[in-house]
Formats: sequence, C-alpha cells, structure tokens
Amino acid sequence: MYILTVLFLTLVSVLSLTNATVIPNFPDSAPSIHLVLNNNCGFDVWVRQGVAAEPGARMGKGENCGPMSGKDTEEVKVSAGQKFITPVPILEDSCGHSGKSKLRR
Repeated sequence: MYILTVLFLTLVSVLSLTNATVIPNFPDSAPSIHLVLNNNCGFDVWVRQGVAAEPGARMGKGENCGPMSGKDTEEVKVSAGQKFITPVPILEDSCGHSGKSKLRR
C-alpha cells in the first residue's frame, strides 16, 4: 500500500509540473488603473470621465491634479451591453475621478 501511495504521489507531481501555468514577471513600471463602466442597461448611454480640480487633504496646498485638473473628457456613446474604459489613468495623488453618464433622446 505504501508503494502505491508513493507511486501515485509521484505521478501527480509529474503531471502537475508538465501542466503548470507560467506566471509572467511583473512589469518594471506599475500598470495604469482606469475606471471600467459596463452598460448593463437595455439602451445606449453617454459617459465621460471627470477629474477633480484640486487634490484631497493628503496633498499639499497649491498642487493641482495634472493636465486634466477640473476637466471632463469628451462624451462617448456606450451601446447596450458594451463597456467603457476611462482614458485618464487614476494615480495615487488624492485627485478624485468620476464616471458621469446621461441619457440622450
């Protein structure tokens, strides 16, 4: 019985090594983070991304939120069942980001 158990465990170990999934190396730079909005409605919506004009309390006074500070991106039509990935990445800078949506007739 002991020999069968050892043979079984050896076989499982060999099979797990041959079917192992390769995990890619982490990139040198951090990946960018974006909002993903899924349109699960049965109709089209128009969305845009907004960035705060000033950072939150964690940042120093007088700093801004970069080139998109206090601005919105252009509106984009997101059809029913589609998704929208915001174009401006979210950084660790205390600047608020929001996804804004509306209906058009």
